[in-house]
Amino acid sequence: MPTILWLCPQFKSVLLNALVVRLGFQVAKFDKEMIEWEEEDAVKVGRSLSTFVRTTTQPAMAVDAWCRHYGQLKILFVEIEHFEDFMIVIATYILKNNKAGMVMRVSIGAFLSISDGATDIFVILNYYKNTEL
Repeated sequence: MPTILWLCPQFKSVLLNALVVRLGFQVAKFDKEMIEWEEEDAVKVGRSLSTFVRTTTQPAMAVDAWCRHYGQLKILFVEIEHFEDFMIVIATYILKNNKAGMVMRVSIGAFLSISDGATDIFVILNYYKNTEL
């Protein structure tokens, strides 16, 4: 049975950067095999997990999106026993501790709600101004 470090020599960097709670907006994409990943590539892959967690509400969905975006990771999910469960625990930690992501989701929701109310008021006022209606 292969080990994580045999399949992905830079996994330590991936894991360390995945544990950093950050507010990311872009996710890098590259076609290198995991064996060829350099430190910089591993950092990008690890940091991107926070971005996927921020854009979803379920840690399992974030891990699945992360795995699908970086197809190279699929072998870890298949070959390493309980790897997916391990990454879901990390994603849950990020979701609980990423206050900036929660503030952003709530702020966008509040903005959309206020905009909806403002357009409703605008339509009602124009309805009552128009004497033909």
